[in-house]
Amino acid sequence: ALVRSYVWGLDLSGTMDGAGGVGGLLWLTQHTGPNAGAHFAAYDGNGNIVALSAASDGSVSARYEYGPFGEPICVTGPAANQNPFRFSTKRTCNTTDQVLYEFRVYSVIHGRWPNRDPVGERGGLNLYAFVGNSPIVYFDVDGRLSESACQTAVNNGLQNNAKAKAIMAEIKKRGCPDPSPTCRVCCGEEEKAGYTAYFDPETKVIHICSNKEKNGSEVIQTLVHELIHALDDCKGTKWDDCSHRACSEIRAVDCAGECAPGGTFRSPGETYRQCVERIATLATMVDLKCNAQHVKDKLNECMGTCH
Repeated sequence: ALVRSYVWGLDLSGTMDGAGGVGGLLWLTQHTGPNAGAHFAAYDGNGNIVALSAASDGSVSARYEYGPFGEPICVTGPAANQNPFRFSTKRTCNTTDQVLYEFRVYSVIHGRWPNRDPVGERGGLNLYAFVGNSPIVYFDVDGRLSESACQTAVNNGLQNNAKAKAIMAEIKKRGCPDPSPTCRVCCGEEEKAGYTAYFDPETKVIHICSNKEKNGSEVIQTLVHELIHALDDCKGTKWDDCSHRACSEIRAVDCAGECAPGGTFRSPGETYRQCVERIATLATMVDLKCNAQHVKDKLNECMGTCH
C-alpha cells in the first residue's frame, strides 16, 4: 500500500534539480495513520525544512531545528518523524541521523562525509578531505572533480598538452587576447542551457564548468575544444553566421579528440565521422536559426584543420 508521496517544484536554482532539489519539496502526503493528509513544507534561507503545516487546518504538524553542521537539535510534532526530508531537503535516517545526499552520505554527528569521494586519489592523498577542507571556497557537486582540481588540470594542459600549447601559441602570434581558461561551477542559465564549457566572444574568456567534468582527461579535451573556438574568434569567425559556427564546432570536436575511441562523446557503434557530425550539430543548433544541414555542408571542409 502507498504510505507517502511527495510533490516537487523548483529548487533554489530556479530549476527542477539544478541545486540538487534543495528547497524544492512543496508538500508531502501521508496516506496512512493518524496524520494522514497533505503537509506543506516551510524552509529557512538555506533550503532546510524547518516546519510542516497540515493542509487540513494550517496547524504546525512538525518543527525542526538544526545545529551549525546540520545536527538535529529539536524534532517535534506529530508528523515530524514521518517526514524523511529535513536538513538541506535531503532524506534523513531517523536511526543514525545520517543525511543521504545524491552522491554521498553525510554524518551530522561528525560534521563530515564518512565515505570516500569517487574522485579517489586524484583529489589528493587524503581520501576523505572534501574539496581540500575548504567548502566555503570550492565546490564539488558529485565527488568527482573539485573546482581547484579542475583548474589544476587546465593549467597542466596549457603547459603540457601539445594541442593546447600550439593553439595558444597561434592565438598569441595573432595578437589576440589570452582566453584565460577558468574553471567554475555553472548554474542558473548556464545549467539550463546544458553547458559543460563555453567561450564568451564578448569577454574573450573560456569558462569550464567544473561541476560537469568527470576527470582531468575530460577537462583537457574540453580545454582544447574551447581553445579552438577562441582561435576561430581570433581569426574572425562570425558567430551569428551558421556556416561559421558549424565549422568551428566541427573543428573543435575533431581536434579535441572527443570522438576518438574512448573519447567523451563517442557512442557505441558510432563511427568517428558520425560522432563529430552529431556533437557539432547539437552545439551549432544552440543558435536556433542554425540546423543540421549547416554542419553537413561544412563537414568535409572543416575536419582535419586544427590550427
